[in-house]
Amino acid sequence: MKSYEEKMLEAFIGKPKKYEWYKKSFNTFNSNGILNTPWNWSWWAFFGGATFLLHRKIYLASLIIYILAIQFHISLLLLSGVTEHTPVKGIGIPLFTIFSVFFLFFRVLSGGYATFFIYMRYLKKKLKIESTVSDENERILEMQKIGGYHKWYYIIFISLILFSLLHAILIPKLIAYNACY
Repeated sequence: MKSYEEKMLEAFIGKPKKYEWYKKSFNTFNSNGILNTPWNWSWWAFFGGATFLLHRKIYLASLIIYILAIQFHISLLLLSGVTEHTPVKGIGIPLFTIFSVFFLFFRVLSGGYATFFIYMRYLKKKLKIESTVSDENERILEMQKIGGYHKWYYIIFISLILFSLLHAILIPKLIAYNACY
């Protein structure tokens, strides 16, 4: 039989198949009551990035990542001029290369640290519930309501992949077409 702590975690995760993975991951973040921020790899977080955080209802971190990415993109476009292959002024590296390195850097960070953001949300919600609800069964039901994930995530994730592929295929062709005329 599962303990109260295990039931709360399972209620928060919302996916029985993922419970053991999250349990193991969360245990690495808390050793003897001391909060750690160790690296904990997640392929879903690596490929999903900020959308993975949205999937797990981590809105602020997701928004910050999106804003940083957009700001970085706009800044580089302003620095580089017209095309993705034009070297950035003062650096001499093509914009596409800088985008690729930036993209990979943030994906690796997402893959390694996104689970920690989920853990912090779990702790925050758990403390809030425990301070307002006295019955353990009601706490678990409340955790099921506010924890979990968004079911529409997969649609957005697949749409973003298709959009990225379309962007990767069409933008270079448009740039080449415009260079000819």
